[in-house]
Amino acid sequence: MNALDVDEHVWRHLGPPGTGLVTGIVDHSRGEDGRPRARLLDPVKCRTGGRPR
Repeated sequence: MNALDVDEHVWRHLGPPGTGLVTGIVDHSRGEDGRPRARLLDPVKCRTGGRPR
């Protein structure tokens, strides 16, 4: 079974305010041993629905 997650983070120490916004797409599916994985598939600069700055 596949499980995907979308998570938003703000890193305030990265440049001027509002520039450290990142949306991450994470794979939470389980491996062959049944243990969950947490693999970052794609970090996307900016927030959902926002325009890149």
